[in-house]
Amino acid sequence: MNDEKMAKKNKIILISGISVASVTLLATIVSAFFTPEAPDPKKLGPVRKVSYMASKQFANLPEQEKIKYVKSVKRSRSAYRQLSSTERKEVFKNTRKIKMKQMKERVNKFFAMSKEEQNKYLDERIARMEKWRKAREARRAQQKSGTKNASTNKGRRGNRNAWRQGFMEGMDSTTRAQMMEIRRRMKERRKQK
Repeated sequence: MNDEKMAKKNKIILISGISVASVTLLATIVSAFFTPEAPDPKKLGPVRKVSYMASKQFANLPEQEKIKYVKSVKRSRSAYRQLSSTERKEVFKNTRKIKMKQMKERVNKFFAMSKEEQNKYLDERIARMEKWRKAREARRAQQKSGTKNASTNKGRRGNRNAWRQGFMEGMDSTTRAQMMEIRRRMKERRKQK
């Protein structure tokens, strides 16, 4: 009688093992054919489309899907400012490789331009930065009159400088040198105007 019970137990264990292996194999096959996709950013609100880049779902996307999503989101400074510091760190971590690649492409494109095209590009960047500076000053003035104090802004400025330095250190030396050259030329161009 014991031999029958043992045989029955072994049969149940064997069937259970085969079932688990089959389900695992099936899940692997299905996941190979159905790669995860990011949601359409046009269907998300400004903050939600930026905060999605801080999620584990975004981190697990294939690289090409991440690139496609980041390009479609573009720049969303006001939405980015509304994220928590933890979310901002996750967005940076999840998009760092993509941003580095984009930066390298922009730098290479700049140095492939004629001198005239480079000057036009620098003028556009200077105008854009001036617009951002004025908007930042308006926000600070509004915050001073409101409940937030100026010390909060100093902390953010320090974080922004630390972030910028960390980003620059993560670049290869050629791209970093080219970025420094673009900045130097932008300062010169700004003084000329």
